[in-house]
Amino acid sequence: MRTERTNAKGLADEIADLANELCQLDTAEEGVVKASALSARIQELAQQLDTEKKGVNPKFFEVVDNLDDNGVKIWNESVKKRGSAATVNRTTSALVAHRRNERALDEMIWYLTRIPLIVRESAFALLSLAAPLENNMKASFKLAGLALKTGKSFLDADKHDDARRFYDLSTSLVLKEAGVAGANSPESSKLLALNQAYKAELEFLISESAVSFMLLRQVMKPEIISQISRKEAQQIVHICLQCAQKASKQADGIQWCQIGIDLIDQDVEHLSFAGKVELKTKLLLLLANLYFESKAVEAAEQAVDLALQESPSLLIAYALKAKCLAGRPGSAALLQEIFAAAVENCTDVDHASQLSLFFGLIHMLAKEISSSAAAEAADLLVQKIVSRPHGTEDTVSIEKLKVLKMYFLVSDAGAEKDVAAQVEQILDSTTQLSQVQTYRLLLWQAADKAAQEARWSDALSWYKSSLRLLADDNTDVTNMAIVRRKLGVCQLEIGDPEAAYACFAQAAEVEPSPLNDFLCFVASVESSFTAQALKHLKRIPCEKDTFHYFVNAAQIVFEKGAKDILQQILRMIVLSPVDWTQEKHRLNLLIVVRCLIRLTKPSVEVGNDTTVFKEVTLYIRKAYEILKGWKAEDADTFRAEVDWLYRMTWNVALPSAIAEQTEIACSLFELTADILELLTEVNLQKLQSQKVCLFASAAGHVSLARQDEENHLDHLQKALTLLARMRDICVKVVEVSNSTQEDAVLYQSIYLEYEIKVKQQAWSELEGIIGYAESVSAPSDVFERMADIVTRHQAPSAVVFITVQATMNALMKRESKLDLEKFSQWFRILIRTALVSNKTAALGLFQQVLAVLKSTCNETYRYPSDEVSWLMVTSWNIGCEYFSLNEHDHGRTWCEIAISLADYTDSPQASQIRAAYTEMLGSS
Repeated sequence: MRTERTNAKGLADEIADLANELCQLDTAEEGVVKASALSARIQELAQQLDTEKKGVNPKFFEVVDNLDDNGVKIWNESVKKRGSAATVNRTTSALVAHRRNERALDEMIWYLTRIPLIVRESAFALLSLAAPLENNMKASFKLAGLALKTGKSFLDADKHDDARRFYDLSTSLVLKEAGVAGANSPESSKLLALNQAYKAELEFLISESAVSFMLLRQVMKPEIISQISRKEAQQIVHICLQCAQKASKQADGIQWCQIGIDLIDQDVEHLSFAGKVELKTKLLLLLANLYFESKAVEAAEQAVDLALQESPSLLIAYALKAKCLAGRPGSAALLQEIFAAAVENCTDVDHASQLSLFFGLIHMLAKEISSSAAAEAADLLVQKIVSRPHGTEDTVSIEKLKVLKMYFLVSDAGAEKDVAAQVEQILDSTTQLSQVQTYRLLLWQAADKAAQEARWSDALSWYKSSLRLLADDNTDVTNMAIVRRKLGVCQLEIGDPEAAYACFAQAAEVEPSPLNDFLCFVASVESSFTAQALKHLKRIPCEKDTFHYFVNAAQIVFEKGAKDILQQILRMIVLSPVDWTQEKHRLNLLIVVRCLIRLTKPSVEVGNDTTVFKEVTLYIRKAYEILKGWKAEDADTFRAEVDWLYRMTWNVALPSAIAEQTEIACSLFELTADILELLTEVNLQKLQSQKVCLFASAAGHVSLARQDEENHLDHLQKALTLLARMRDICVKVVEVSNSTQEDAVLYQSIYLEYEIKVKQQAWSELEGIIGYAESVSAPSDVFERMADIVTRHQAPSAVVFITVQATMNALMKRESKLDLEKFSQWFRILIRTALVSNKTAALGLFQQVLAVLKSTCNETYRYPSDEVSWLMVTSWNIGCEYFSLNEHDHGRTWCEIAISLADYTDSPQASQIRAAYTEMLGSS
């Protein structure tokens, strides 16, 4: 533990001990903590000594030199540590960023910047303490300069308030000691100018305030510039560069660059400092980049040109110049000139960073001009490296560029004679195994790409070139077989199956496998060598791992129309030892069934043979049963299989219906709906398709019931079951679509159900169907169809009555303009039905028709006159009948209806009825 010291010497000795300890600290985290404690203690002791200084204690002045020495010592240590921080910031950042550990880099730089400012603050406290008590301009100016540097350290550590405190202290020291007379001295002008520049930087880093530009513009005044030295000018330019780099707005960054460049370009000899060209180049490059990001490409290009004037060997400037020209019409020649100039002027072209920039330029040439231009550029750079002293020894750079050249030669260009010759020239000079593998991979990639783009000749050429890179021993057996196979595929696509067979046979010789035998089969089929094709296929054992070869073989010969070979292939599949009952083999069986469906479907499309339809239906049902019991792990595969089967079933159902194979069509339409039910997701398209299929099947069964008297009840019951399923689907359609728009299929199903119930003589259920039709607002033609059905059958009059009554109500409710012709015909049927059993109800109908006549009497389209005459005569006859039975009240009611109806017809019977009724009343 340290003992507390109270006299001046004791305090100074403790400060010396603390200074030694502070200067020996490292930059680890614990070093920062300890440095903070030591610095705080030094400043505390300095405050105690400052009291003795102000009290003019003689003992204090005995230790002044000691304090000054320790202050200088600590300050020098801060300079040393600040230099270390800057070095690590420049060198370590690249390594850490490369490792993607930016947090570690930030922490390291934080510690490195904290130590100098902590140490520097202590040093400043001691140096201030050791300064003369009386006014001393030289000492004050020195302290003012140190205050600026201390403030700068705080600014670098993002401690803005502390930085401002020291900047203000520096200003006060200059103004206090210089006085009015000394304020314009060179030393005070320099310090005030530098202080102004530092404050400008501070204001900008805090809030990017425009005040910062105003402050710096004051420094740029000629009378100020004339006073500052090279060192201060260099510092101000550095401030401009740092602010430009940190500016969040491109316009601010541009302005900082311009201020810095203006200062460098001042035509004042005393401002010519070391590193001026390098600083100006950095500012110009940053300015160019900011202009480029602001879409001011021409300004960016001008800035780059100025940078190149300053530093013609700066490769990054050429790269930026190329970026400015990229995409500009007619810039191809200029881009090539820029690359040539970069190669000519830039030194250390084989340096890693330089080479990386050159690679970027070469890729730009490929993008903007062509791959061949990029290949030429790579060649030019190789020549530059080789032409340098000991350049041939730089095999790494040369090989990288050769690989790049190879990439561009084979990537986009076709295998023209000159390109192929250059490729072969590169391959001739290849000796190292790593190079062989790289070139082989490039050639394969180029060949594969050409094959994908159907450039089979190019693919063939690159595959052939890659063959020479394969070893003759067993190390490359697999690759040799792969390349031979790909060569064979190219020959097949070009149209030379015999050459393809030779390649596949060579692959099979090198590496016997089912795949090679299958490809030999394909080439043989293309050459029409049937026996040879079957020989290779029979070499392949039909097992679970090879089953797909037989499926593909079947599809190939099917497309060729070679049914004889196809039958033999299917026989191989059937006789194979594969256990079809296992879950994992269901998909294979499904593929076989699919092939059979495809084989049979063409016969469905060209004829109406019942046997063919039954056969394909059997296959479809088998496929459905497989899918129904299939537990597919891959949902997408299962969905694709179901979708294919659904479309195929629908496409077979339609021609079967057209061919009047009604029973088969009914089965297929129902099967289509069942297949769709396998899909668990519910969507409108699926539901609509199911609805149509179920209705089509139900309608077909009703049609069969009309034709098949013996089994008509079974067909009707089946139709009812299908319609019930269809109604459930309709409910789901409304739920999914959230709409109640008209459904034509649903409406048609209503009168279809009505017909079924009529044929089943389920009279009590008909009223419910009519009620359902009214609840869904079915159109009037649905009611007319039901009325037409019931009137054609021997139905009870009450059933006929309610059906026709509902029809007339529908006509009046739903027709925008009532068709009186149609209405009158249904009304006659209704009245005849009512007169049979219920004259009271018939009376109500006559009164109803009178209301209709009154509402339409002024319209051009009126109730048909013949129908009015029939109504009039009918009601007159009923009235006369009641009179003959001495039921005068009823008779009078009916006769008066007849008299009322007579007002709406021109029939001669109308006047006769009026006269007869008048005579009847007179005699009564």
